[in-house]
Amino acid sequence: MTFSLDQVPQEFRGRCQELQSAYEFTSDCTKGANGYLVFAKNKQLNRKVAIKFYYWGDGNHVEPANLSKLEHESVLTVDHAEAIDKDYAFFVARYCEGGDLDAWLESHNHSLNGAMQAFEQIAAGVSYLHSKNYAHRDLKPSNIFVAHSGRFVLGDFGSVVALGLDGSAKSITKHSILYRPPEDFDQNLFTRQGDVYQLGLVMYQLLGGSLPYELSAWFSAADRKKHAALAGPDADIFANSVMQKWIQRGRILDFETLPFYVPTKLKTIIRRATRVNIAERYNTVADMLGGLNNAMQRTFDWVLEDGQWIARGRKCDCRCVEVGGSVVVEKCQTSGWRRDNRFNPADLRSAAQMIDEFLS
Repeated sequence: MTFSLDQVPQEFRGRCQELQSAYEFTSDCTKGANGYLVFAKNKQLNRKVAIKFYYWGDGNHVEPANLSKLEHESVLTVDHAEAIDKDYAFFVARYCEGGDLDAWLESHNHSLNGAMQAFEQIAAGVSYLHSKNYAHRDLKPSNIFVAHSGRFVLGDFGSVVALGLDGSAKSITKHSILYRPPEDFDQNLFTRQGDVYQLGLVMYQLLGGSLPYELSAWFSAADRKKHAALAGPDADIFANSVMQKWIQRGRILDFETLPFYVPTKLKTIIRRATRVNIAERYNTVADMLGGLNNAMQRTFDWVLEDGQWIARGRKCDCRCVEVGGSVVVEKCQTSGWRRDNRFNPADLRSAAQMIDEFLS
């Protein structure tokens, strides 16, 4: 299908017309709710790019030109950025053929170590932004991309703000309610620890935790009945209010949805990062990464092979297998997999915990 400028919102159409001399527009993306994203080809370099238009007129967003000065292996390269007027701006970034983290999570049965290596790359990008006195504010899988090198990089800088001397910024523009930290609803302030909170949610998803994107998935039976009686903005406002209650009560993460092999020490890191009380969270991303590094030194890898999750330990490899309605633990020996009768787990989770204690 041929892309038409008629598809572009009116407030961005004039600048798109000017950009046509340098870029050939191919398609747009309506996945995100914050701003407008269009894909194009740089005619001179014959290279795919993503062009993001966004609101920046509240006085808190980073000066657009400063986005092109960001240089880090875990931050998407911005080739050009500028203001359109006092309200809107745009930036041009490299197109990531590997897609976003949502797509990666759907298409990969990643190992435990692989998930945590991805997280470390993402967190390194956030730590870099913080070192520049910026906060990202919209960390979520659809804003994290797989670069050509295979490395995970932060993207979508339309919500990045400069932090003040007190380490906070006004949080007037709203987006991605599912990922908003609890304090953002009451105080309209965002700090580095807001990014830490969002990193906790991303870590939970990387490890396989369920976080439904549809707000209706969070409705009780009474909520569904009330929502059905509403229409238009009233229905949206009600849905957001339901989600806000889940967030402010600290109940949006269901640790029972994590795979059976995720160890308690990693769950503890997620819980601390996502505390409702900001004073109980990690103070910095570096603190969170330090905790993760300590935990991973005492954690072995779990990998999926031939439909079975296998623990790669220094002593040996182990796996837990469901047999006739019960769970047994097997060790890999020179003759193959053999049941270890020393273990008598009640279920997969307890089997994984026994293996954790045995291999640690």
